[in-house]
Amino acid sequence: MAVVNRASIEWLRDQLGIDTRLEVASEMKLSQEPTQRLLDICNAVGADTYLSGVDGEQYMNMELFAAAGVEIVVQDYEPTVYLKLYGDFVSYLSVLYTLAQRWAREWESSAQWKEK
Repeated sequence: MAVVNRASIEWLRDQLGIDTRLEVASEMKLSQEPTQRLLDICNAVGADTYLSGVDGEQYMNMELFAAAGVEIVVQDYEPTVYLKLYGDFVSYLSVLYTLAQRWAREWESSAQWKEK
């Protein structure tokens, strides 16, 4: 399953035009303690900031991050309303939906779709 997951991530990265390298935690030497494990990953990639989910503060040892000089930014995401091809806007959908919308627009505007 990890192979399929990595291939999916790489494909999405290419579709979105993202050209950062992909690091795999299972290939790193990491602590088993959860917060230290996150810090180990940050250190391995040279990060000075960690983007945490909205509930990260509930389970992470914030003092370890502060002592290591790694800033924590807690996600505060508000979806951007965008034009959909069909129906009303629905927030928090997958990036796959966004790509499908793009492909649908391209397909509908292509010569293959238009009546002759």
